[in-house]
Amino acid sequence: MKVGNKQAVIFLGFIALAVGLGFIVAGSKEILNAQRSLSWAKAKGEILESKVVKENSGGSKSRARKSRKAMISYRYTVGDTTYTSDRAIFGTTIGLTAKLGLTRSAEEIARQFPAGKLVDVFHHPDKPEIAVLETGIKGETLAPVSFGCLFFIVGGIVIRRGLRDQ
Repeated sequence: MKVGNKQAVIFLGFIALAVGLGFIVAGSKEILNAQRSLSWAKAKGEILESKVVKENSGGSKSRARKSRKAMISYRYTVGDTTYTSDRAIFGTTIGLTAKLGLTRSAEEIARQFPAGKLVDVFHHPDKPEIAVLETGIKGETLAPVSFGCLFFIVGGIVIRRGLRDQ
């Protein structure tokens, strides 16, 4: 392999490491919050809107992949203050993870929380504006860390091969 190509491969490896590390850090915060949410206070709430939206992910319009995301908004009251939120769970629903059966699909989550449904809302005891409809660690919570580890490992392999070939 030529020196210029080796440097480009090593550079791409470092990019994969950085992307992986970013997913791991962000995902770790989600996991920590999900675990802490198990002891959060509970309030009564109502689903205001529940729908599945399609988002383009990268590429030109003709080549962009469509991913689906559940958009759930709800209202709840803590003390004398009414809050609204749109976080149903900690984590994310990435289309690929749902297809692999690792997480629920956006459609499943939207069906679980239809508009008008009365629900329990779990909120942070000191910051009631932070709330979720489901507590604890779910497949959706683990998805970012899983992808981060994958990127990190691939980046490490690419860097090692690039350095070994020198």
